[in-house]
Formats: sequence, C-alpha cells, structure tokens
Amino acid sequence: MGFTIEELAKLRPFAYHSSGEENFDAILRHRRLRSASAILNGAGHDDLLSNRRPSSVTLEVNGETVVIRDNRPLRPASVKLLGGWSLSDWFRELNSRVFLWPGTEEGPIDRGRSHFERYASEGAVFTIRVPTLSLVAANPGRDLWVTHCNSASARHHGGKPVPRGPSTFQPTHAAGFRPSQVVELSYIAEAELPPDAQWSKSLSGPWAAMGVNSSQERT
Repeated sequence: MGFTIEELAKLRPFAYHSSGEENFDAILRHRRLRSASAILNGAGHDDLLSNRRPSSVTLEVNGETVVIRDNRPLRPASVKLLGGWSLSDWFRELNSRVFLWPGTEEGPIDRGRSHFERYASEGAVFTIRVPTLSLVAANPGRDLWVTHCNSASARHHGGKPVPRGPSTFQPTHAAGFRPSQVVELSYIAEAELPPDAQWSKSLSGPWAAMGVNSSQERT
C-alpha cells in the first residue's frame, strides 16, 4: 500500500515531541532529538536499554544531566513477540528510536495527548512542535517510520496479547495502512529539528521559536 509524505502531512501537518526539563536544554543547543540509545552511547548503561524501566532514571552523561523515561505503559505479559524477537530485542528497538506524535495545529492525536498528560503529573513537560514537511526536509535521505499502534505501550486487546516485532515499524512508502491510521512517527537514532520548530510549556501554547534566546525565555 504505502503513502507519500505529502499525503500524511495533509492529514497530520504537525508532529509533537515531549521532553522533561532536564533534557530540554540539550535539545535547544543541538536542535536535535536523540534516542535513548544515542544519548547513552558508550556510557555503560546497556541494562537500561535492554530491559523494562519501571521508573525514569536520572544520569550524568558527558557532563550533562539526562533523564531516561520509564517503560511502565508496556506490560511484558501483554506482548506477543514476532519475528523471533526476544523482549530484550524489543526494548532495544524502542530505545533506538526517537518518537513523535502526529497531529494538527491544535495538538497531537488523542493517544499523544494522553502521553503528555501522563508525564505532566511528574513535572514540567516541554512540548516541541514541528511542521511534518519541515521535519522530513530537515532529515534528507532518512526514512520516516510509522506505526498504527502505540509501540511503547502494550495491554491485552480483546483478551489477547498484542503483536510487536520487526514489522511494527514501517517506512511510509511501504506502510500497510492508511495515513489516517498512523499513531506514531519515528526516526532511528536521532532527528534534526528544522528552523520553524517551536516549543511551549503547554499543548495549548503559547508557542515560541527555538531560537538562541529560548533557554532564557523558558524560565
């Protein structure tokens, strides 16, 4: 089946990413979103990447304080692993990606809103909003991957565990579902942010450009 980026952007013209306060300054400095694996690369924390994290973990990595979020929404007993993968394989796959929620100018899809609300109960959540077409243009030569489920959450559906595996993530040009069924967007390892990316302390705004003065403005 598959679909074009233009078809996706027509329906979901914006993509959203959430960040805790500790990680937000690094995002502003580098104008880049990084996966947990990319952040911890060479830092000696493989156990955090291959196992379920019952709570968020705060670490010092390369002189910076970073927070690696928990995996509580994913219940291992509710996962039916495909493709010969183990649970450790699945966690490594999740940790190798940086995720965004598709949406419109008014906000992300409902499952994305639930994600933001969940972490808002634990402290400040900074929202990054970027036009979908600009995001893709800022990452040339790299596939934008899509899913039709919340890959990092798993609960029994209809009394049965939900399937997860290599086919969960699909590039847009080969996706076996329609743009309206897209639940998540992701890039492997990292995603560059375009000049028109914005940030806010709330899904409802106000929105500010991610410019050189953003670190001062956010306080």
